[in-house]
Amino acid sequence: PGGWLAARRYLQARGARVTLLAEPLDRFAGTGVLVSTFPWQHGLSAEAADQLEAHLRRGGALVLAYSGTGGNAAERVAMEGLGLSLEEKRKPVLNPFRWRRFAREEWDLRPAPGLQAAPVRIWAPRWAPEIPEGSKTLFQSPAGGPAIVVLERFRGARGQIWLLPADALANARLANPGNAALLETLLRRLGSRWTFDEHHHGLVAARTVESEAFGRTLDLILLHLAVLYLAALLTLARRFGPAWSAPPVRI
Repeated sequence: PGGWLAARRYLQARGARVTLLAEPLDRFAGTGVLVSTFPWQHGLSAEAADQLEAHLRRGGALVLAYSGTGGNAAERVAMEGLGLSLEEKRKPVLNPFRWRRFAREEWDLRPAPGLQAAPVRIWAPRWAPEIPEGSKTLFQSPAGGPAIVVLERFRGARGQIWLLPADALANARLANPGNAALLETLLRRLGSRWTFDEHHHGLVAARTVESEAFGRTLDLILLHLAVLYLAALLTLARRFGPAWSAPPVRI
C-alpha cells in the first residue's frame, strides 16, 4: 500500500515516458522529472545531495517524497545535504490507551490560500523537512504549516524540487480524488518524461559481459584457493613416518 506502482502505471496510461533507474545516481544523466521516494532501502551515500542537485543543474525537476519518519539515515543525509533538515512534528505519546490513536492519525492537507483543489489525505507524519523561506506552498497541514511545496533551485537552470509526503501518492491513496488530482497536476506541470529512482529500493541493473567474465574469473580463483586449502589440510593430517613409541623404562 505504501509503494508507487499505481502512480507509475497511471503516468504510463496518460502517455508519459516512464523509466526505472537501476543504477546509482552518479550514473544518471537524463533530464525531465526524477522521482526519489524515501525511505531508501540501501545506497547510503554522503554525495546523494550533490547527485540530486546535478539533475537540477541540468534543468530537471525533482519530485522528492519524504517518508514522515526519522529513522532512515539515508533520508536524513540527503535531506540535510539539500538544506532540508528533518524536524519532529509530532511527539509520541506514552499513554498506551492513546498510542493507537496517535499511530493511526490521518491528515487532510488543505490547499494554500488562493489555490483551489481537493484535500490530499495522508498518514500524519512524525518528521518532516524544515521548509526554507522563499518556497511556494501548495498544501498545508491542519496546523497551517507547509506540507507540499515547490522550491526553486539554480534559477539559471530552472531547477525545481517538488517536496511532498511519500504517502500522498502511495498505492493506497490514489483512490482519493485529491491525491489523484495531485498526480495529474504534477504530470501537467512537469511534462511527460519521468524517471523513477528504483536503485535505492533494490532494483539493480543487469551486469555487463565484462563484469560477468570478471565474476567467473573470481569464482575460479576462489575455487582454486579452496582446493589448495583442502590439500593443505589433508597433508597436515597425514602421519610423518612410522609411529614412534617411547622405549621401556629399565630399573
